[in-house]
Amino acid sequence: MLGWEAVSFIERHKEDPFFLYLPFNAVHWPLQAPQDDIACYNTDNPDRTIQLAMVKRMDIAIGAVMDALEETGVRDNTPGFF
Repeated sequence: MLGWEAVSFIERHKEDPFFLYLPFNAVHWPLQAPQDDIACYNTDNPDRTIQLAMVKRMDIAIGAVMDALEETGVRDNTPGFF
């Protein structure tokens, strides 16, 4: 959800300088992810399986944010820190 809100923010503010703080809470508690993502992993540790699914979902969201920066033409002028 945070990633998609960030994409929307970037699209709305692409013409002006902006500051965007995007504090992903994955992979911390609570451990939760879509069942389809959880099903992609099979470990002996159920918590680890959910964490892997959470990382996958976070990676997708970060990719969407990076794509939005590129598509709006502001990526080269936007520092990012992880």
